[in-house]
Amino acid sequence: MAIVNLDKIQAKKVGNLEHLVFTQDVTNGVFAHAGELVQGLVSGDGEAVKAVVPTEESIVTDEVILHASPELEYDPRKAGLKHFKLEAGEVGRGYHLTAGDIVTLTADLFEGTPVVNEYVVPQAASMKLAPAAELGNTRFAAKVIEKTVLGFDGAEAYAIKVVKA
Repeated sequence: MAIVNLDKIQAKKVGNLEHLVFTQDVTNGVFAHAGELVQGLVSGDGEAVKAVVPTEESIVTDEVILHASPELEYDPRKAGLKHFKLEAGEVGRGYHLTAGDIVTLTADLFEGTPVVNEYVVPQAASMKLAPAAELGNTRFAAKVIEKTVLGFDGAEAYAIKVVKA
């Protein structure tokens, strides 16, 4: 069901994009680290990097990147935003977020239920954000600013504003 809305993203106007390659199928709205350059891609993209799942150590020291590829689906049975998945090995679009950026993510993109006016942070061994009552020591954190809905069927969603990138 994962749907992402890039409400206010600096990367839309001035760059800050990354080409990510995942080892498994992923939805939009997951967070990963940028790893090593991918060699030998058929597409010829010499700037694509491997997407790395966060670890206990990396969430404190390394930047996380939001995956949000254009939802192009040629199978009419999977034409809705909620059906989009980037297949393993394909090149996807990642956004380097900065403080002040705002994105809205459906509830299924969080481990647990976010609370408005509290925070969400990356967690080890997962590409989803987890609710947190306080900021903590992670490099990335975002404040939950609104509970809302996304998509034609009104999926529960949360708008988050980046406070630490």
